[in-house]
Amino acid sequence: MVSYFKSILGILFFSFVSLSSSLAQNTFRHFSIGIGAGQASTFTDFLHSERRLFGYAEVDYYFSPYLNIGIEVQGGSIAGHGDQIISNFQGDFKSLTIKGKVHAGEFIKKPQRYVVSRESVGDKLLKGIYLGSGGGIFTIMNGTNSSESYNNKELFIPALGGIDMYMGAESRLLLNLNYQMNFLLGDKIDGSISPGSHNDLYQTISIGISYTIGGLTYL
Repeated sequence: MVSYFKSILGILFFSFVSLSSSLAQNTFRHFSIGIGAGQASTFTDFLHSERRLFGYAEVDYYFSPYLNIGIEVQGGSIAGHGDQIISNFQGDFKSLTIKGKVHAGEFIKKPQRYVVSRESVGDKLLKGIYLGSGGGIFTIMNGTNSSESYNNKELFIPALGGIDMYMGAESRLLLNLNYQMNFLLGDKIDGSISPGSHNDLYQTISIGISYTIGGLTYL
C-alpha cells in the first residue's frame, strides 16, 4: 500500500511539471472546494501503529494566492497494537478542523498587475510550499481495544506543511500534497490511559485536488 501511495505522489508531481504554465501567477479566486485521501497513523499507549486510509473534504477562503483559511472534515479509521498482537485497538474516526496556511509565495515579490511575466517550474514549486496550524475536534467511534469498547472526543492542534501546486497561471485546479501532525489535548483515542503516558498524537499524509470558484481578482 505504501509503494502504491508513493507512485500516486510521483504521478501527481510529474503531471504538475508537465502541465504547469510558464506564466506567473498574478490573479486568483477567493474560494475553493477540495477533496483528497491518504494514510493516517497514531502515537498512543500502544507502541505500534497501523497505517489506515482516510478521506477529507475542505472549503477555503483565499486572502491572496498564498494566504488562506479553511474548514476541513476528515473521516477514516485508526489502529495500533502492543508488542503482542492480542493487545490492540482500532476504531473509526472523524474530525473537524479550522486551519490557516501561509505559503512561501506570500513573501516573494509578486508580478506586476496586467504584465505578462514568466517563471520557472522551480519558482512555482517554491512559492507553493506552506506551513499552517489551527484547531479542531477529533471523535473516535466504535472503538475497541483489548479490554473494552469505547467512544471518545478530543480537542487537538494541527501542525501542517506541504505544497499547493496551481496547474497554470489562471487555472481553477490546485493540487495539494500535505503532511499533518495533530497534537491531541488528551490521552484517550486508544481507550487506554497508562500512568506517566503522554497525550496521544495522530498524523496524516495526503494528496488532494481543489477547484477554485469566484471571479478573478488581480494582485
